[in-house]
Amino acid sequence: MPTGTNQTLEPMKLAWAAGFLDGEAYIGVTRSFDKRNSRMYYRIDVNAAQVHLAPIELLKSMFGGRVNFHKNNHQGSYCWRVFGEEARRVIVLLLPYFIVKRKQAELVMQFDSVSQGRPGGRKGHFSSLPEESNLLREALWRAICVLNGGRAMRVERLSGEAPTAEAEGDAIVRPHGNNNHESRPEMGDRLSLVG
Repeated sequence: MPTGTNQTLEPMKLAWAAGFLDGEAYIGVTRSFDKRNSRMYYRIDVNAAQVHLAPIELLKSMFGGRVNFHKNNHQGSYCWRVFGEEARRVIVLLLPYFIVKRKQAELVMQFDSVSQGRPGGRKGHFSSLPEESNLLREALWRAICVLNGGRAMRVERLSGEAPTAEAEGDAIVRPHGNNNHESRPEMGDRLSLVG
């Protein structure tokens, strides 16, 4: 929620935030594999980058989160990011206003409902989910990745640890239309892998 307050956000500000995130944000689920526990961990992620600081600061004042500056060969950009419960609250508040990112937001909320787990013995810990729930989470994660351009699945495939499309049930990764965000070396590497 807003940093340290319980204030109610005006519908006009919520509509602005949803419109900004429709154009500039990643709304999805990130995942990582913990080798020590042999377990896949998922986390809801909402982030947006912009060369101008003002809209990023406004998002932070409305929803909390953190802001970082990323240097690049040009002018750099400011990135606002929320994870987990904070990200879930942002999506719940903005879902009625999303247009472009509505499907991603809906799938993330569906993923969240599957991921709640059963409360464990200690506060903040959850027991394992049934296998059917894990399969549904995997399918939802893949669908969200495809809507976001498939980049997360490509990175996993290139790591050598992810399954290939040859195994039954594996997703076939489609190229995305965000090529303008990739550097020429990335595009060249991907083209050489295809050919």
